[in-house]
Amino acid sequence: MKVRNRWYILLTVILIAALFGGCLWFFEEHDTGEKVSEEIPIAMALDDEYTYPTIVAITSMMESKTSNSVYDYYIMHPGEFSEDNKAKLKSLEYKYSDCKINLIDMDINMGMEYKDTDDKGNITNPEYYSLWSAELLPNIDKLIWVDGSAITRGDLNEMYNLDMREIYCRGFLDWNVDAAKDFGVNNDHCICAGVMLLNLDELRRDDMFNKFKNFVKSNNDKLIEHDQTVINVLCADKMDILPAKFGVPNTCKTQSDISKFRRTLTAENKYSVEELTNAVNSPVILHYVDNPWKSQFVFRFDWWLRYAQKTDYYAEMQLIYAGVL
Repeated sequence: MKVRNRWYILLTVILIAALFGGCLWFFEEHDTGEKVSEEIPIAMALDDEYTYPTIVAITSMMESKTSNSVYDYYIMHPGEFSEDNKAKLKSLEYKYSDCKINLIDMDINMGMEYKDTDDKGNITNPEYYSLWSAELLPNIDKLIWVDGSAITRGDLNEMYNLDMREIYCRGFLDWNVDAAKDFGVNNDHCICAGVMLLNLDELRRDDMFNKFKNFVKSNNDKLIEHDQTVINVLCADKMDILPAKFGVPNTCKTQSDISKFRRTLTAENKYSVEELTNAVNSPVILHYVDNPWKSQFVFRFDWWLRYAQKTDYYAEMQLIYAGVL
């Protein structure tokens, strides 16, 4: 009787194991491959004239993405932004399944908060939109800010997941510290505002929205570098730099350029020659300080052109930028 019981127990164990193994096989064979995707918020600003460069910038990000993350774009524009250009931007959602386009009308959302900013004759009000990000996007703790004049040649997960504890922003280290010094801030690690990682949660915690707003209104005619001046003055104590590969400018071309650039930097933790060289040769984000839609002779023009040709609007761009494309 005991032997029979042992056989029953052994048979039961075998059946349970077989059933468990069969379940594992079923789920492995029928796995959809779907995983929870991380959403990476990316904010940009533009007016009608910057529509095509912005489309090229977004196209470069989507074409270069290697992770399963969804890029969630928040594109801030003035109230008079054309319906046709809105439709062109929204079309990117249909072209790329892992792309979301959220258009933010600044006239509706911010009213007169930014209207008084001086454009110095060549910089439009969208230059200041980054300052209002924390107020505009209350449910987002952190985001990547990228100018429409940049292209991306790699995945943005690494940049997005950089440590942002107790700092407002990270940006590419800039050589020009004079704008901050004009306001009595001796900051040796000024950053370029064209590509940034912003800690919106920290900005809200310290009420930086109102500090930015009041500073812009009080110093409207003195903001030589616009939002960049504001950030480098008011965020000086809670600011850090991005690795050079996230935002290196296309004005760095040769070893001579790199050496000259390093000599102008005053920050103690400035980029090494090796890091800058690697960034120039293999950037994740390349910031076109010299605009490729204005001249085909700028450094890395061919890279920008390649992404322009991948858009659905290259024929239109050839007409708009005749003589360059």
